[in-house]
Amino acid sequence: MSESMQRRILDSLKDDAATEFSLRLAPHGEAGEKYLFLGNQATLPGHVSLFLAIKQLIEGSTLVKFIGEPWDKYNLKRKAPLSLQIHWRCTRAEPWEPKGLARRLRLHRNYLPKPRATIQNIDKPTLTWQKIKDAAGGHDGYYYGGAYAKGIMGSTDFETSVTWDLWSYASTKTEAEKRVESLSRLSRDTLLDMVSGEQKEEGNYRRAKERQRQKPYVRIYPAWCIVNNYELIDWVVNGTDNDGNPIDWDNPPSGRATALGQQYKQCDQIFLNTKEPPRAEIEKLRAVLRSPRDLLFGNE
Repeated sequence: MSESMQRRILDSLKDDAATEFSLRLAPHGEAGEKYLFLGNQATLPGHVSLFLAIKQLIEGSTLVKFIGEPWDKYNLKRKAPLSLQIHWRCTRAEPWEPKGLARRLRLHRNYLPKPRATIQNIDKPTLTWQKIKDAAGGHDGYYYGGAYAKGIMGSTDFETSVTWDLWSYASTKTEAEKRVESLSRLSRDTLLDMVSGEQKEEGNYRRAKERQRQKPYVRIYPAWCIVNNYELIDWVVNGTDNDGNPIDWDNPPSGRATALGQQYKQCDQIFLNTKEPPRAEIEKLRAVLRSPRDLLFGNE
């Protein structure tokens, strides 16, 4: 690659809004194959140059066979577009850390537990406020402690399977396993395996970090959850907008630009600390589960 071409590549990266620098390359024009490169500003030109040299070397060769996957399957292997993060606290209502709470629980205020669990690939059609609340322990919550369970979640489809971990701490291994099983039902993925155990207790925990790692035995209650709903539009690869028109790269569509396309995101906090589902929280949940792109483009 000539020095002038490397300079053009660097100039094209200056206005990139993605977390990493990205480069869309079409060696044979828009009608031919397109390639997407990710990297930092210092190394990306060299990687592109090496790729073009290797491509020219093996083009037309019958000595090698490439094994890959379609773009849609690659997208399926990425982080699920709809995730849920549940938070627990030691009280049922605000303020979440009232004055005297730590003393009443015989804990240092810096070591009050603030557990949370993230569930990916949420089963959107069946998700309700009550289902989230029940999976998190219901109105009476459950006892937190040093026993843990780790569920290994994933799809049973080998071609698109990506595993992720679902953790829970409780007073007993049985309770921790029960909590993981309940939370796993919020996901479209399958609970493939589970391991459980208990924290090892040793020493006097003189250091602050050692005391912090030790989980206290205390009742916790579902406080709130955060729903993250985003839609990734692969305009970088397809080169068309929502209506199928060619993208004007000088004036790209709205949305957050990422290395893989425009990202439309909705995020909202849903409170879980009441006995009955409040109408306002139900409406918030219903709104945040809508397609982010539909809201931006005004589609019902």
